[in-house]
Order: sequence, then structure tokens, then C-alpha cells
Amino acid sequence: MNVAEGFPTFERVQARSGNKTVRIILATPADPGNASRALLDGLIAIGCDYEGANRTYISVNIPPAVEFSAVGDYLIEHDAEWEYANPTHEQVDSGGIHDA
Repeated sequence: MNVAEGFPTFERVQARSGNKTVRIILATPADPGNASRALLDGLIAIGCDYEGANRTYISVNIPPAVEFSAVGDYLIEHDAEWEYANPTHEQVDSGGIHDA
């Protein structure tokens, strides 16, 4: 608890979960039967889950059991607009990130 602010404040990561995150921007909102829904359904089939900041900006959680590279390959194969979130692109490029 931060006494000056009067509410809990993040101080540190106690232990890393092993989850990784990427963000995608969908060309159109995911509706039944469209390409955006198919992309998200494919991520679920791989073993990921997701949540949206809105209907087109999506955060994808990659659990430790899912190969990080498989998700990247899937998104590239489907011409998705995406970016690394955790790990960052720099961490991936430096070789500091490995699949579980």
C-alpha cells in the first residue's frame, strides 16, 4: 500500500508466470463467419486466449505450454497486423526469449 497515494501500488514482479503476450489489430471487428473471427478462433485452437481493449485491438495471451514461435508463425501466415508486447521485439531479436 502506498501511504501517500492511499491505494495499492505495483512495486515488483514476485515471480514470472511464463506467459507471453502479443497484440493484434484486426482489420474489422470479429463477427461470426468473418476473417477476424477465424483468426481469433485459430489462436484459441493453438491454445491461446485473448481479450480486447476494443473490438479491433486485441491482447493475446500465450501460455507457457504454447510455443511462442508457433503463434508468431500463425500470425505471419495469416497476414495479421501484430506486435510483440511481452517479450518485446528487442528481447526476441537478441535471442533472450526461447520457447518453453
